[in-house]
Amino acid sequence: MDPQKMIGSLAQIPPEIRQLVMRACVEQRCMTMLRLNSQLYDEFAPLVRENFVFNITIDPNSPRTEVALFGTNPVFLEAPFGSTSIKVPACLEGRKLPFHAFKRVDIDIHAPDPRDPAQLIRGFQQVTRLLDWLLPRWRRPYDPPATEAEIESGSHNTGFDLPHIKLTFLQTPRRAWGKTCELAARTKPPQQSNFNAEIFDRSDLEIMLLPFQRIRYAEQMTIILPDGRPHPIFEEICFLVLMSAVHRTPFGLCGDPNGPVGELDSRLQSLEDYCHVCLDYMLDYIPGSNANKLRLERFRNWSSKWRREMKHRLSGKNNGELEENFGGAQSLLDAQTLQTIQLANSVRRIHWSTFFPRALCPQSGLGVPVAWETVYPDGIPALGSVEWLESFMDACVRKATYLAGMAVVVSSDDEV
Repeated sequence: MDPQKMIGSLAQIPPEIRQLVMRACVEQRCMTMLRLNSQLYDEFAPLVRENFVFNITIDPNSPRTEVALFGTNPVFLEAPFGSTSIKVPACLEGRKLPFHAFKRVDIDIHAPDPRDPAQLIRGFQQVTRLLDWLLPRWRRPYDPPATEAEIESGSHNTGFDLPHIKLTFLQTPRRAWGKTCELAARTKPPQQSNFNAEIFDRSDLEIMLLPFQRIRYAEQMTIILPDGRPHPIFEEICFLVLMSAVHRTPFGLCGDPNGPVGELDSRLQSLEDYCHVCLDYMLDYIPGSNANKLRLERFRNWSSKWRREMKHRLSGKNNGELEENFGGAQSLLDAQTLQTIQLANSVRRIHWSTFFPRALCPQSGLGVPVAWETVYPDGIPALGSVEWLESFMDACVRKATYLAGMAVVVSSDDEV
């Protein structure tokens, strides 16, 4: 720090002592005193940042698809399943944070309960949306960048650089890291007989770790696994995450179509897309109250943007510089499983249209939208279950009544 910018006797105090003063102010909760004088604040603000640890918590057991920020008194990033948007807390609206100046970013990820498969799906959504918020973005989301000019910083980061990132995977005796997909495969219904994805062999920890391979520009990366030491199964993926995190080339930069970076990033994106489309398909069938709520969340936030995103996650993003698309799960699926997922996507759109809550307004006779939770307080049941069939038949009756009412309104208008 430039001594000329310091005031009074503070200029004579060694940096170590000034830092102790700042810490004492924090402990005594008198930071407001520092803010009363702009010069004092300007001097101590960098010290605050240098000692600030930005805490992020991923909890798959959360009742909503959200990410907790700031530890003990959290605010939340809301990233509803079925939506491409991220709602930031009021304290971050219109602000960018100098992440590069912070001491560290701590990301704690709690284990999903393998007996409740919806937790893995929600947790994976939380992780990927967090990274979408934190990491640099392509100016054209569906066109891989050819130059750095086509990449911009994260929506709330002042630049590309990140501090030391510590990634900790936590578990408890009841919620330990396991193989949710393997358990789901044992009980998959007959409708899933043509779905033979390799995801059933992957562990929850591996699935949750995959998206972090997108991190770049970090000062350092640390991964703490549940047992405190790398397991042989995770050595390769941990190595890739640690290696790529400190790389100084943005993720997805494909200026050299034959370069190893572009090809590696495309493969990493394919793996992430693969998990997205497989988990999205599995959500149709898995049982449980959390799965019901997650299916309701997906339908409530359903949009053309979401359908387009899932289409690109399946087929990849078109890149004129490469013979093959960038990313996409298609290359990792056998023909039968690919066809099964494509058919499910088409059928799901019909189901959404049928389940969409409508009611007739007594005053006008016109159809008006109704809150999803009002019509489906317990969520959307698993596809093919008795509860789903009952809900679907009720939805068909409501839709038929709505269409009949609309026909009467149109007929009355014609007579007039």
